[in-house]
Amino acid sequence: MNARIPLVWGATDEELRAEYACDQYLPATSAPLFRAVTVEADRAVLFRWMCQLKVSSYSFAFLFGMPTPRQLTPGTDHLERGQRFMDLFDLVDFEDGHHLTLAVSGKGGEAVYGRLAVSYVARDLGDGRSRLVVKTIHEPVNGFQRFLKPFLAWGDLLMMRRQFHNLKRLAEREQGLIPRER
Repeated sequence: MNARIPLVWGATDEELRAEYACDQYLPATSAPLFRAVTVEADRAVLFRWMCQLKVSSYSFAFLFGMPTPRQLTPGTDHLERGQRFMDLFDLVDFEDGHHLTLAVSGKGGEAVYGRLAVSYVARDLGDGRSRLVVKTIHEPVNGFQRFLKPFLAWGDLLMMRRQFHNLKRLAEREQGLIPRER
């Protein structure tokens, strides 16, 4: 078993060293979480599916009665700071086609999770391939959250792994619908 799990899943050393927008919103005082997967789709297609996180978590959303659309929802790629994502986060920063940076918002979210900022990044690999990389910074604000932090890392890994596989599959399917130039 990889000794870096549950803190790191799929990310390269280069991705671990990179700077992310979430670093500007919440400095990490403990080890951040990294998740990454290669997607056989252009970065633009992957990013469009990342925008779908406005309407669903694409992990275990059905447990909470959230829809999980299998087709792109018109308008979700129109981004503005302050928009809600996955009914828990606010969009605090973005670069079209490249990254979404979210922060837990509302008293309820912070009461449960503490302070949390996450950057979803679409990296271009060329040849119609891309990488979905996520860095999460989690800073507990009370003793109970500090106690739960190691367990939350495992829960996050489980949720993000499912989310990544769903977004990957949907982006790759979408890529197959786009005629390639030769």
